[in-house]
Amino acid sequence: MREAEGCTVKKNVIECNCVTGDYSMLLEVLFESTMELDRFIGELQYFGRTKTLIVFSTSVEHRGVEL
Repeated sequence: MREAEGCTVKKNVIECNCVTGDYSMLLEVLFESTMELDRFIGELQYFGRTKTLIVFSTSVEHRGVEL
């Protein structure tokens, strides 16, 4: 998937997941300003429709699971 390949070179992409549903990918990104985020979203729209969610706080940090 060429979209995922492009994510590997973007330093602001923290995580990239292929998902099911209305969208094919879920990206976790980190930017210092909304202006930088807006620019990045503009680049992504080359591949199709996007939806943006902004996290204001985190209730549970990412944690590992014992198997």
